[in-house]
Amino acid sequence: MNVLTREEGEALLNKFLSRALKNPADIETLMTLAREHPSTIPMKGIIYQYDRMEKNVLSKADLDDLSTLMFFYGP
Repeated sequence: MNVLTREEGEALLNKFLSRALKNPADIETLMTLAREHPSTIPMKGIIYQYDRMEKNVLSKADLDDLSTLMFFYGP
């Protein structure tokens, strides 16, 4: 299994959030949180805020992307 670079992780997170969230301001809020963290993508904090936001129905591909992000960057 290949390791995701930070840039690849941010791109995957942006793709996931764009499909998963209804409000573009929510997407930008979470992407800012990911970009401004000094060491890695803080998936625990992102998921905490994501759970409070209005979401679209997730497809299997969306869930796979989320699983990948949690594997590499999760708690």
